[in-house]
Amino acid sequence: MQRLFRELAATALRGLAVQCIDLGYHAEAVQLSEACVTYGRGPDNPRAVAYYNATLANAAAQDDDRRLASQHLTLAGTAIGRPQPGPTGSWAAPCSPGR
Repeated sequence: MQRLFRELAATALRGLAVQCIDLGYHAEAVQLSEACVTYGRGPDNPRAVAYYNATLANAAAQDDDRRLASQHLTLAGTAIGRPQPGPTGSWAAPCSPGR
């Protein structure tokens, strides 16, 4: 249950971060994305890890933080390249290398 709560919280924070990006609140998007990545740690789901880290990379890029953007884009790329551990009911299931 704890894992499910953490992944749901991470996904909700990701949605808020995306809204902040769209509205031009880039610093707030970075903060929300960092919380998203923190809550999203631990699931044995590389797609979820990639999904959350890609969001932080995007927010950091919008906030002109190249170092943070590059760091999390690399983490997302590494995660998405790992095989799925099997069927998953993850909130991040729609995340794919093409997305």
